Amino acid sequence: MLNSKFEVGGKVRLIRNVRDDGSYIGKPTIIDGEEMRRGKLLVRRGEVGYVRHVGMFLQDQVIYQVHFLDIDKTIGCRENELIDGDALWQDNLFEYGDNVQLGLSLSRDGEVFANKGDPVSVLGVYRQQDQPTEYRVQWQDQELLLPEKALIAVSC
Repeated sequence: MLNSKFEVGGKVRLIRNVRDDGSYIGKPTIIDGEEMRRGKLLVRRGEVGYVRHVGMFLQDQVIYQVHFLDIDKTIGCRENELIDGDALWQDNLFEYGDNVQLGLSLSRDGEVFANKGDPVSVLGVYRQQDQPTEYRVQWQDQELLLPEKALIAVSC
């Protein structure tokens, strides 16, 4: 028996970008004149879909087959990639690969080690239901996990 959080027919929202890992079945070789390849974005976070099937992977991971009506794609999603479709949603400001700036100075043990305005690169976006969005960023030779409010867009 499956211990699943979402039911078949339930409305869900994707909280992480889903990219082709080579397991996207039934895709055409060419979409809109572009060849599909591993790493290509399939569904962007924030999209709402409906659960079509609930199954297991490797006997311990619940996988949901979710149909995203607006983009007419059905993909497999892990439970930790989904929230209730009616839950409050605010899209994140930055994506993987964005170059942004620190919106404040950072200190450790009372010593400032990074200054407001220092450039950082976004390496990952993390969000959980009812929690603020966090970003894994590269600052010089360090990786830091920072809340969205600690970052600002780079002026053009």
